[in-house]
Amino acid sequence: MTIITKSLLVGSALAVLIAAPAFADTIDNPTAVVDNDQSALESDVWGFAGNEADTALAVTSAGVALGNTASATTSEDVSLQADNVQELRGHVESQAQGLVRQAGPMTTTGTTYGNTFTAENGEADIGVNSNQTIGEGGWIKSRALIEAAEYAENATATAVAGANTTAVISESGYAGADVVQSNGAELHAEAEILSEQADIPVAVGTSFAVMNNADLATQGEARLAGEQTNSGDGNARTVVLTNGTYGATGAATITGNNLNMINEGGVGAFDANQTNSGDLKAESFVDAGAFPGVLSSTATAIGNSASTNTTGPQSDINIVQNNQGAVLSDALVTGVSGMVATTNASAYGNSATGTLCNCDGAMTARNVQTNSGPVRGRAYNYAGDAAALTATTVAAGNTATYTVGSPEG
Repeated sequence: MTIITKSLLVGSALAVLIAAPAFADTIDNPTAVVDNDQSALESDVWGFAGNEADTALAVTSAGVALGNTASATTSEDVSLQADNVQELRGHVESQAQGLVRQAGPMTTTGTTYGNTFTAENGEADIGVNSNQTIGEGGWIKSRALIEAAEYAENATATAVAGANTTAVISESGYAGADVVQSNGAELHAEAEILSEQADIPVAVGTSFAVMNNADLATQGEARLAGEQTNSGDGNARTVVLTNGTYGATGAATITGNNLNMINEGGVGAFDANQTNSGDLKAESFVDAGAFPGVLSSTATAIGNSASTNTTGPQSDINIVQNNQGAVLSDALVTGVSGMVATTNASAYGNSATGTLCNCDGAMTARNVQTNSGPVRGRAYNYAGDAAALTATTVAAGNTATYTVGSPEG
């Protein structure tokens, strides 16, 4: 499981809670059968965690809000068949804040999910059918806030928001998932460190938002079919303001639809059908007075993303993506005087990646991508006096990469 977990974390900040469910073909004679059906049709869920003090040695605030959530877990040689249906309408919101004059380490984390389902087992087969729906007119929001008037030893603010997430993880054996996800709600993730009069040696702000997300990981044979539709608008916004810092980092990421499969040791079959019509924006702003170290700001926005990585004899890939919404990324750094400032903005209408780690293996790939929405990225640095400034922007309507090779490259 170590390799799988590491790969998931690299692929997505939500990977621990997001993995792809089972294929429409069910497994034979499962030991455990789970049938989950959840509805929250007039949802009003709010989670708030706050700390306020003049001085404090340490401050930690964590707010969590969940609409519908369920998990199914079996161990070792227990096979699992799980069917999941979740429907949500309304509002789900979390807030976490820390307000001080002076403090040691400060951490705030806001986490909000509309529908979440996780299925996990050990060395036996696993099959999952997951259908998740969030209606129009509502919202999913997450906010993490830090305010220090004079000083904080370090500050970390993290906001994570997900509409529909499904995760399927198997240590070995066959893993199959059939996932249908539809979102019409607004989605917002906001991380703020608002301490423009304070000195903070290290400040890190991160916002992460994904409308529909499904991941599947196994060390055996895998099949993943995903149909994802998003019509909701969303933004991920990070603001880091300090008077002086040795290092300040801001990162904002938003994705309309994301489908990801990793299988190590068997045949991989991957089928993605994704449509995004929502307007998506990622914004990351970092500002400091004096910065004897590094200021960094990164913004990434993606309409549809599909990726599969197979280590085995064969990979069959079918990807259809249609982006109609605006996809915008904006990364900004400003400072009075200091050393290094870097900004990176990436915006993609549709992104597809297929990898087969086997030089003797066979890959069959079909890719259809259509983008009709504006895709824009901006990276900008401004400093009165600095040693080095670097700004990088990549904007693409459609991008696809397919690779066959050895794991060592």
